[in-house]
Amino acid sequence: MAQGRRNALDIPLALSYDTRDVLANTAMLAGKDQRRLNCHYEITRTSVDARPDVALARRPGVTIDASTYGADGQVQYLVGRDPASVWNPTAWVFVKNSTNNNVVSSATSTTILDDTNYYPRFWEMTNISGTNNVVVQLQNSASPSGTPAQKVYYSTAIATWTNISDAVFVALSHRGKMEHMDGYAFIADSRHRIYQSAINSLVTWADTDYVTKSATLDATQGLIKGRGHILLFGTDTVEAFRNEGNASGSVLSRVKNTEYRIGLSAVAGGGASMVGKTSYYCQIGDLIFFVGRYGGSQFDSSLIAYDGNRYEKVSRPYEDTLLSTATVYSVNRVSFGGKVAVAMQMTLPTAATQRMLLFFPDINEWFEWDSTVWGPVNNGYQYSGVADEQKLYTFAASNNWQDAGTSFDMIVQFRLPSAGLDWKTMNMCGLIADTTTAAENISIQFSNDDGQNYTTARTVDLNNADKTLHRCGTYRERMVRLTHSGSKEVRLRRFFASVI
Repeated sequence: MAQGRRNALDIPLALSYDTRDVLANTAMLAGKDQRRLNCHYEITRTSVDARPDVALARRPGVTIDASTYGADGQVQYLVGRDPASVWNPTAWVFVKNSTNNNVVSSATSTTILDDTNYYPRFWEMTNISGTNNVVVQLQNSASPSGTPAQKVYYSTAIATWTNISDAVFVALSHRGKMEHMDGYAFIADSRHRIYQSAINSLVTWADTDYVTKSATLDATQGLIKGRGHILLFGTDTVEAFRNEGNASGSVLSRVKNTEYRIGLSAVAGGGASMVGKTSYYCQIGDLIFFVGRYGGSQFDSSLIAYDGNRYEKVSRPYEDTLLSTATVYSVNRVSFGGKVAVAMQMTLPTAATQRMLLFFPDINEWFEWDSTVWGPVNNGYQYSGVADEQKLYTFAASNNWQDAGTSFDMIVQFRLPSAGLDWKTMNMCGLIADTTTAAENISIQFSNDDGQNYTTARTVDLNNADKTLHRCGTYRERMVRLTHSGSKEVRLRRFFASVI
């Protein structure tokens, strides 16, 4: 930049992640690079021919469910539903309370299994001969790696649970989630097989009723059901099967030309490191989303979508690095105000602050969210509680911008475009943003040493028409951090500055 020449910066707040470190998750938390926390995009047009207007909006907050679930000190692992209340969801929450694996509702608590080593892993609702059943899978965390044990129970009423005790089923080294289709229950085992139950039954299993993954053999991770297919995943590969109504053995047959070098990441599978790891995929519309990896890439993870015919990696290189250097504990569908996202839980259910990485398929964008109140595990309506382990939370249709009265930080952090290493002076800077109806501050900070240290925060009041700061210092290169910690809706569009 020529000495004394004035330059106007006008930067849309539509940035991307650019984490540099190999340990990207750690670097992101340290605030070294571009990031977006507790916000999302709202895209509008003022007219048919106009360019889209992108607003970076504060995420909504959750409201508390008035009911109380279970006892103080428990840990919520799964949020399920009462099978008798499909259209008006009543929650069943699968918890660990001391040694007990309990299921709790707003009215009662039942111990499914009293065993220190077992933890809730998966739940599903299925219909057996016209009756809705809830199936819960408990996994033994103490099992040696390679031979994990699951105990599976089912129920139509919360007070009574039946263990699947068939000798054939119990003898299996179960892998991943049980899937239900066409009246059958299917589960994978460590020998690359998919076993099935008898038709319209969960209790009867035959040792001949299985089909084997045969194109490529690798460590079995689990099943995914989608678009009429049962997908059997290993660590490196996948094959698709469908119900062909075979008269003997398994009703499933392998679908030709559906073998791909795509595996499921460590959020699935078995072994002794599964505590806190629950759902490993979610469905949005006709798309299945899962954290997987391309064959042979043992330490690499990506978010992959399956549409019934093909697999597509939807994460970009920077998000791949984030997913590959953090532990993903579950993959969930999170929805609010007509928007829906894939939420990858990046912390144990016991963590005081829940962190999640969100992908919005409609706009192909990524955000971080965190909360000390709720977690992303949900039953489609109610979300797990963290600060209060006896509560559930919802995204109610209300103007609520705090999590049940608890504030959270909305942060956007980005680099200014660089025009060489000459010294520059920022005479003023400001925001183009919605004007609030009452005082609501945005803190602005600068880093002139590549994100290592930030200046003392100065504030812009969004209630003012003039949302500017003056005398913003000199720099060679600069990063900007915007933080909002209030209780009102915030919609930011652009950052602007006058630089000499």
